[in-house]
Amino acid sequence: IDKVHHVRLELTASQFSRYADFQTIDDMVKLIILPRCAHNGGAGRSYCELLAERTGTPCATSTHFPSWVFKYDYGVVVATLRAWIDSDASPADAEESCCFWFSPATLNQWAAAAGTLPVDWFEVFKTTIAEIGHTLPIMMPWRAPINLTRAWCVYEIFESLRRGGEGGRGTQMTILLPKREVEDMLRALVEEFGSLATVVASVALQKAEGTNPSLGQIIEHCRDKRADGKASWNVVNGAVCGAMREWLGGVGGGGLGGRGGGGGGEG
Repeated sequence: IDKVHHVRLELTASQFSRYADFQTIDDMVKLIILPRCAHNGGAGRSYCELLAERTGTPCATSTHFPSWVFKYDYGVVVATLRAWIDSDASPADAEESCCFWFSPATLNQWAAAAGTLPVDWFEVFKTTIAEIGHTLPIMMPWRAPINLTRAWCVYEIFESLRRGGEGGRGTQMTILLPKREVEDMLRALVEEFGSLATVVASVALQKAEGTNPSLGQIIEHCRDKRADGKASWNVVNGAVCGAMREWLGGVGGGGLGGRGGGGGGEG
């Protein structure tokens, strides 16, 4: 078999409204983006290209790079980004100025599924993260974030942290948490204080899953060069753990402060 075949499953507008709460991002790609972007005998096109063709409006320049997992609930991801836009942590003009880079919409998913998209994925994410300049990793559940078990998400976080150290001119990273996870974490701060340390201590990114790219490829791009020339996970784990400690402390302190339990800085 030398061709990739897709079963055409498509949600209508009414069905989308009815079933949106049960769709993962992967479901959205298969049920909405792929069917609507079928084009030119299977070559396909990106969702952004489709919208530009139908509306005549060019795509806006992205200002933020959300980092997520395909199995995340699409509605929860949207609600989390919406909550950030509405919060004091976002720019004052966020409603008008913020545009999120969403790879299933910006990249041709037909070509991606067929493996014919002519890109170097490391270069795509490295360049995109650098040019956009603000990464938004979405952590859920907070006790065992799924994105820290995915090779690409690990790379996106590490690349953002690496570029964040470029003389204050690099990439900013803001970790986001869905509303229900924030509430659970604040409860745990009071009732299970040691759980925060357990979350950070359990980070072992070498156990992340990924076949394309493989973990070997990821570490080659994230590694620190030791005297023996071998790759080490220490720098990757250390960088992410440090960011998580700062984030957990900031969110927790800020949350307790809002409840009258003490002050805290930003995450």
